[in-house]
Amino acid sequence: MSSESVDLSQLRRDARGQIRDTVTLVLQTLFYGIYVLLMVFFTYKRLKKGLNSSTSRLVFSMILSMFTLSTVSWASNFANFIQKIVIRYVRRVPDAERGRIFAFNTLINAIVLVNYFLTDGVVVWRAWVLCGQDVGYRWLLWIPISLLTCTTLSVLTTIVIRIVACMHPSLALERDINYSQSTALVLSLLTNILATSIIGLKAWKHRQGLKVAHIKISWGVKVLILLVESGLLYCISGIVVLIFGVVRLPVGTLGDVYMPVNVQIAGIYPIVVLLLVDYQDNHGGTVYMFENTQGEVTGVRQSRSRFESLRFASRGTTTVDSDVQSGSEV
Repeated sequence: MSSESVDLSQLRRDARGQIRDTVTLVLQTLFYGIYVLLMVFFTYKRLKKGLNSSTSRLVFSMILSMFTLSTVSWASNFANFIQKIVIRYVRRVPDAERGRIFAFNTLINAIVLVNYFLTDGVVVWRAWVLCGQDVGYRWLLWIPISLLTCTTLSVLTTIVIRIVACMHPSLALERDINYSQSTALVLSLLTNILATSIIGLKAWKHRQGLKVAHIKISWGVKVLILLVESGLLYCISGIVVLIFGVVRLPVGTLGDVYMPVNVQIAGIYPIVVLLLVDYQDNHGGTVYMFENTQGEVTGVRQSRSRFESLRFASRGTTTVDSDVQSGSEV
């Protein structure tokens, strides 16, 4: 085979790779732009509300850390995109040597997986706040909590393997990295599906109780439903990542295109959850469920029945009085 035909084959691969990288960067930039706008709005709302409690400061610091990681990821991918143009069309480098040049970018892409278990932590925390005081839900919540722990360990394992691979390029660790990263994505997806399902079950019971009791659906219940719907969208995004990961393209997989987008979505989702919580607090702040002493939903108003008031704060429930509020600030 002549060198001319080899060069032509290399040019085709480079052209296909450039198209894939361009689409990836455009999509990632679009979602990163949305992320920036939401982050600015979230920061304004939080600072206006005040970071008066340790919980609110912790949450704000975590959201800021996630945004910083996503920003570093986007900046690294943008620099990597420019570098690939130079390598492909200005200073041509053989495929065998390109992996070493892009090692830093692959390490950043592994580190940004931290956003996944932080996002899962927010979702599980919300589920615990909303449902943890009910004994019937508490044992269920330990399942997503256990999965969250496994997700964290899997993400940390991926980062450690990636660091070792960068320090020792001669080691064939790509298969181990793919396995640990895929495991982290699957565990993250299962964590979100279970946590969202528990919140959904709680929301459904509240809504049914209000309907039976002929009580108007409150803002709180509507926000609960929005939490479930946004959680379902995030779960769908997680499923798409896994499916796209096995769809081959002329260069790489479709998952390589969507993964950077999903990283931005992982950062956006907690902000959406917390903004919904703030919105709910500004429109009444209480969700009611009508139950009898056996814990069965009923619409019969009798002395044995009670209203369970569900707060979107970090702990506690309120009394029957809708004006009484409890729980620490989020």
